[in-house]
Amino acid sequence: MIGLTAIGPFRARHLDTSDASLALWEAAGYDRGDVQAFLNTTQYMLRHPNVAMDARVTNQFLFK
Repeated sequence: MIGLTAIGPFRARHLDTSDASLALWEAAGYDRGDVQAFLNTTQYMLRHPNVAMDARVTNQFLFK
């Protein structure tokens, strides 16, 4: 966490579930199955017709 905002995938390429990408996650100490499940779920949510994206505001940490 930075300030009050969560950090997660924010570019389409961050959702890559290829073997090469998952190998990088494993090398960083993450469980391959957990990462794949998280990325697949995130892709599903972002593609849902009723998606509601978080607001992005400059200096968002100033707002509470």
